[in-house]
Amino acid sequence: MSKNILIMEDDIALRNFFSQVLSHSNCNVATSATRIDALHHIHNSNFDYLLFDIEVEDGNSLDLIAQCCDDGYNVVVITANEQYLADCKEMGVMAFIRKPIAASDLIKVVTNIDDLNLPHMYIRH
Repeated sequence: MSKNILIMEDDIALRNFFSQVLSHSNCNVATSATRIDALHHIHNSNFDYLLFDIEVEDGNSLDLIAQCCDDGYNVVVITANEQYLADCKEMGVMAFIRKPIAASDLIKVVTNIDDLNLPHMYIRH
């Protein structure tokens, strides 16, 4: 069964990379560069996973991440900003992964996250 995934990433090259990798893995992917656009997608679709960067075009997304965790979404934070790890753990994110991430590891995030073993990462068990 294919997964429905929302990617919020403001770097267009990374957003396209994540989207292509996951689309080729039979995932249905929606993308956003902003919190506002991500909220629009969330209100209009059902997602199995939300892959979010923290620092995006319209600001810091910690508030949106917290709201999505509270609403029961599987939120995976993929960011270069390791300083947010404690906040994200407290919010209840499914995983916190520090960039860069390889294509094969990105696929594991949505297929079998327990097999993923990267430096500078956290997975909620």
